[in-house]
This record gives sequence, structure tokens and C-alpha cells, in this order.
Amino acid sequence: MVVVSKEVFYKHVLKDTGCQFVHYWTPSCTTALSNLLPNVVLGTTKFFIPIFIIRLIMDYKMKKKNIGKRSLKRVFRTVFYGFLMGTFTFGSICLLAKTFGLHFYTALLVPGLISGTSILVESKENQNLNTLMFFNSFLETCLNALRLSSVQQTALFMITSGILMHLFEKRNKEIDFNYFWFFIPKLKNDKYRKNRKSLKQIGEISLQAFFKYSLVGVGINLTKRLLGKLNSIFKDPKKIFDVIFHKSNIYFGLFVGVYVGLYMAISSYLELNDQTKEWRGLISGIISGITYICCPTIQVLVLALTTTLQMIYHRFCEKYKITDHFYQRLLIFQLTHAINLHNKFFNDEICSPYYDKMIDACTNNVSAIIKHEVINKTLS
Repeated sequence: MVVVSKEVFYKHVLKDTGCQFVHYWTPSCTTALSNLLPNVVLGTTKFFIPIFIIRLIMDYKMKKKNIGKRSLKRVFRTVFYGFLMGTFTFGSICLLAKTFGLHFYTALLVPGLISGTSILVESKENQNLNTLMFFNSFLETCLNALRLSSVQQTALFMITSGILMHLFEKRNKEIDFNYFWFFIPKLKNDKYRKNRKSLKQIGEISLQAFFKYSLVGVGINLTKRLLGKLNSIFKDPKKIFDVIFHKSNIYFGLFVGVYVGLYMAISSYLELNDQTKEWRGLISGIISGITYICCPTIQVLVLALTTTLQMIYHRFCEKYKITDHFYQRLLIFQLTHAINLHNKFFNDEICSPYYDKMIDACTNNVSAIIKHEVINKTLS
């Protein structure tokens, strides 16, 4: 891993170097772009195939109409989105370099902002999903930059968990936006919650939650690992056993199960006490959050922070009657993509692993080759 500071950049790169610094194999921008774009189309298609298959299965189970047509439309829009992002990124790097010369903060940040407009060709559903994933990667990068210890991460998770669960408990309707958090308690007016519970009932409920959400946690981690290893599994099918029986599946499953089981036990008990009833989410979330120390995974902390910010943002929009427009998603996507792209090439020590691997996969590894040849060899 190589960290490229502003001083290092200007020590090795002259402002009039030109964009050939990036497409080092040819002086022609047109030739370089024609080399890149077929790889982007191929890489984007390969990267999103598992997601297309999963959504096709979901559409079939939900008995939606025109499944084939719907799936082909998704494929086209997503591949076109990847094509535009690659075109705009590479094209703007060349255009800016020829016009203004190479600069540390404009070499990738501005091209990231420009290429972020490619999200507009996606459906609203995918715009929300991609923006959420890129924002998660941005938050993970920020946390990596802070270099928090396991104890500090646990403390932050406990506080975030308390706030998040308090917001969940105080809501008066079901969640109507995309989120990645694994557990949401039932609404306070749900029949399940209206009846006061004995200590025996609380124990039974907590135990059921532990077993149920342990399986959910195993499934989440297994799915994440399968999607990440799909290409290597196609090449060597035996590797699927390493994915299925990996110990991280059990560890993450136990973490999720214990977290939810402990939360259910504490919140159900506090619900019996009228004085603490209104604060059961906050108290239970903080206490159950201590389980993070047993399986410190920064992605879980990111999910908690992101979902908390989503809850606060949607409450703010409801209070001030702010409607959902495309430019809100566009702005967040552009900013997070630009910052993530800058860190991928100039500070990969803190860059989110998901974003790093995703860009490499969607360019069919061309970005990884450029990074190795330009960053590792020239700027190290």
C-alpha cells in the first residue's frame, strides 16, 4: 500500500505532465479510452451478474409480470451506468489535464464529481441503493482514517446503537426507505408488544430471537462472502466449501444473535417499568452494543451510523416537508464517489475495501493495473 501525499505528488509529477501520466501505454486519449471501455462493459456485467440473478429469483417468487423484460432493462441500465462512469472519469481526467495541467486535488476529485452524474441513468431504486453503498464506503474510509482501537469502536457502536434503537422505538410507522441494518423492533402499537410479559416469557422471547437472528447473521455473512468470491468459485468450484464453512460465518451469526437476544431481553424487561418505558430503546441499545467487542467489524459500525443518519434525515424531511428529489441522491453520490476515488489511488490504506474491489472489478482490473504502474512505481 502506498500513501501519496500532496508533497509526494508534486515531487514526481509536473503540472504540465499531461494525461499520459495515467494512460501510460499510449499518448492518444482516444486510443486509451477505446482500450478501457470494453473492459468496463465486461467488468460491470460480470460484477453485477450475481445481483441480477438474485433479483430475478426474487421477482419470480413474488410472481411479478414481464420478468424477462424487466431483467433485461435492469442489465442494460446498469451496464450503461458503468459505461458512462468509466467514460466520464477517464475523459474528464484527460480534458482537465490538457486544460489546466495535473493537480493533486483535481486529478481525481473533479473527475469523480463529473462521473458521478452517471447515476442518473439508473432507476430510482438503484440510485438509492448505489448512493447508500457509496455513502457506506465513504463512512468506512472516514473511520479507517481515525484508526480507532477495538475499545473505541465498541464505545462508538454502543452510543450509535442506543440512538438508533431509540429512534426505531419512537417511530410511528414502518420504515419506507432502503437500509442495511439487520434488526428493527416491532412498532410500539403492535399487538405483540401490548401485552405485558412475565420474566419467563421474556426469557423465551429472547432465546427465540437469539436462534433466529444467529441464522440471519450466518446468512448475511455467507451471502457477502459468496458474492465476493463468485469469480474464484466459477474457476474452482471446490472453493465454495471454504466460503460456506468459514469460521467468520459463525462468529458474525453469534454476534447478531447475542445482540438481538440481549436487546429483546433488556427492552422487554424495561417495558414492564413505566419509568424507563420511554427510554427502553436507548438503554437497551447501549447495553446490547457491548457485544461488538466480541466481533469488532467496522462494517457493522458503518451500518449502524448510516442507518442512524438515515433515520434522522427522514425525520427532518417529514418535519419540514422536504420531498425526495433526484438531486439529493445525485449530490451525495457525486461527493462520496469523488472522495472514494481520490482515496483509492492516493491513500488506499484507508479506502473502503468494497469500493476498492468494486472499481477494479467493474473495470476488469484495468484500474488496478493503472494504480500499480502509476502509483506504486512512479509515486512510491
